[in-house]
Amino acid sequence: MFKQWILKRQWRRCVTRGAEAPEIDSEALLANARSIACQFDTEQDIVTAMEAARDFSFPPEVYTRDQEVFDTTGSLTQVIESVQACGLEDRFNAERTQVCIPSSYPQFERLMEIATDGAPIELPEGFIPSGAPEAPRAILQRMPKVMQTHAVKAWMKHRGVIIRWSTLPPEEQAKVHFSGCHWNMEFVKPLGRWLIDCSNRLEGVQFEHS
Repeated sequence: MFKQWILKRQWRRCVTRGAEAPEIDSEALLANARSIACQFDTEQDIVTAMEAARDFSFPPEVYTRDQEVFDTTGSLTQVIESVQACGLEDRFNAERTQVCIPSSYPQFERLMEIATDGAPIELPEGFIPSGAPEAPRAILQRMPKVMQTHAVKAWMKHRGVIIRWSTLPPEEQAKVHFSGCHWNMEFVKPLGRWLIDCSNRLEGVQFEHS
């Protein structure tokens, strides 16, 4: 499982960065990853992450970029579509798919469809949206600036929107599903990794995969 995860990470980075996939010495890569993993200490990683985020502050444009689009359109959906369009060149897209994946690949057409139009999320029957955020986990309460740093980094790469909740009318608020989040240590990254728990619900139908 660990070996598959390492190889998948290498392949995914190649696709998202638009490079041709190199040949990978899987055994050497696995041995190196295991060596690094043995050096981790959870408490020390938390302290390291908090230190890395100590000087974080919200950039001024966080309060205006998405908010101005919403104030103009009145539609949260249009805000999301605008952000997605701005960040398309730096993410999985049709051009990179054609460069990195041979057309003979069995799922090539499906990948091109996702790269061009996106992938719909099919909600199971009985799914209950979460209309309010859950309380942050204990570990997150210790490191708010770490999570804020991750959120703004994603926002700057056009992977999310930031809007004042109080400015959304009830019909727009009803479109939002709140998901919990978590943090974990990450290889050679002091800030660690921001995780989103998309399936966590105490009632109703849960997603099988996060």
